[in-house]
Amino acid sequence: MEKALEQLHNRPVSPVELFGLMKPPREGIGFAHPLLVDANGSVVGAYAEVDGEVAALAYNGNEWQVVGPREDNFDLILHNDQREEKVFREWSDTSQRVIPSETRSPQPEVQQQAPPGYFSKLCIRHRPLSTDDFTKLSSWPQFENSFAIHGSPDDGIISVIVSERNLTGRVPNAVVMYYNPILGTWRIVDSTPVSMFDDVADQIYQDTHDQVSMHYQSVDRISAPRAD
Repeated sequence: MEKALEQLHNRPVSPVELFGLMKPPREGIGFAHPLLVDANGSVVGAYAEVDGEVAALAYNGNEWQVVGPREDNFDLILHNDQREEKVFREWSDTSQRVIPSETRSPQPEVQQQAPPGYFSKLCIRHRPLSTDDFTKLSSWPQFENSFAIHGSPDDGIISVIVSERNLTGRVPNAVVMYYNPILGTWRIVDSTPVSMFDDVADQIYQDTHDQVSMHYQSVDRISAPRAD
């Protein structure tokens, strides 16, 4: 979690700066989301997934610190309503006790400032996907389409490509991810505008195969889609 703290520079940050933790080189930071903002709209409370660990971060007036419980099951937090409500309430309450300023929850529109891969991480089940998991992923309105790339006979679908809709009207992005069993979460291999995907597809597929081959003994190629 220290990797995220170091990049917040001991001050409140804008939503764009917080979401920027998800951009390359990432350095183990898989996800970041604002939890609380101050009167100026600056982020003073957030949560992040770093190297498979998920925790809340709060600005105490001098520096950012980890507060509340640390979790290692990102899937349970995002996809179990009862657990999600409990954890987020604890994070929010604990953060508010150390933040010296008045706070409020950010507006939902803040998600429009997130980089490619944000919605993919938010919506996907953080485990190897079953056929049912993949079907549900494809039904999310945030995605135009999705494809399974690699599967493991013992685990399920372990790499995917999704076309994220862009809520601000920009060109949709193709996001390629694989499931890292050591971290217990998905990792982004690369993302690129859908209109440019065919130009870099071969390299992305090779990079994805290299990643999954490091973590799985048996890997099957399912598909290699090209942009429409």
